[in-house]
Amino acid sequence: MIKYTKLLLIILALVVLSTILWVVTADAEEIKKVNMTCYTHTGNCTASGVMPYVGGCAFQSKYIGCKVVIYENNNGAPGNVIGIFDINDTGYGAPTKNINEKTGKPYGTIQMGQSIDIFQDSLEDCRAFIKAHGDKCYIRIIKEKTE
Repeated sequence: MIKYTKLLLIILALVVLSTILWVVTADAEEIKKVNMTCYTHTGNCTASGVMPYVGGCAFQSKYIGCKVVIYENNNGAPGNVIGIFDINDTGYGAPTKNINEKTGKPYGTIQMGQSIDIFQDSLEDCRAFIKAHGDKCYIRIIKEKTE
């Protein structure tokens, strides 16, 4: 039994190490601070064509298919990693002062890359997520698109 426990711990350590190495070595953008919100089921597919799932999020459409590392806001600096999420959706967010010339309407904060919207299974989970992590975070986009 002890041999299996040690083996499982070694495997877990290797998985964590490989994830850290992937995040550090992947083609990624600089870390930036954004607003963080949550959304839940609407009955609609995401912009990528799949139903929303925990581990997915909405951000600028040019990043659909990429991953994002989300860090806690630690007094104005990146803190602990909240998680690695799939960017599989877009959204609007709050209106900004930037006007879309085609529509004449303001761009939203998600469209401008000022907010990220994290999917959760329920409204209660949304509230708990924001309570646990706050409404500001730091993100790092991993440009390597996943299939």
